[in-house]
Amino acid sequence: MPTKRTRRLAPTKPPLRPELLTYFVANVGNPVEEIDGPEALAGIWRAHAGAILEEFTATHPGRRPWFWWVADAPEPRLIIAGHARVAHDVFPAQWRERFGLPPVTLGAEPLIVESQAAYLDRLGLLDPDERARLRPIAFRPERHRLDREEQTRWALMSPLTTSHRRRS
Repeated sequence: MPTKRTRRLAPTKPPLRPELLTYFVANVGNPVEEIDGPEALAGIWRAHAGAILEEFTATHPGRRPWFWWVADAPEPRLIIAGHARVAHDVFPAQWRERFGLPPVTLGAEPLIVESQAAYLDRLGLLDPDERARLRPIAFRPERHRLDREEQTRWALMSPLTTSHRRRS
């Protein structure tokens, strides 16, 4: 004897708009104004992060998209060498918007920081298949130099440097 069953469909998430994908991957555009604020944007990220990461790491193993650094990265990448003043107290979240690069206020020498692959490996965030696709060069430290505009902006904003300015 047949029974009457009601099929319940699994809840579906709305499709990800292409401009949001571009923002999540490369920080291009500013969808915050179109969305109901940063919390809603973070919710959209959480709903689609798995699929975005899977697609991104398929073509960029050992790296993460921009918004992963903003929303999910546990800490900044390590400075291995170079003279700079790390400014976590001045710019506590600045590293999140710079792919994990620590915020620094001054330094003429380039910084040597751990690569994204070394960072992910150190924190146990590389899955074995992704790690197997990486060549040894992916784990080499990276050189980073602040451009002139960044050095000026950070020097002007930093209380570490503003206290040394002349008073007029």
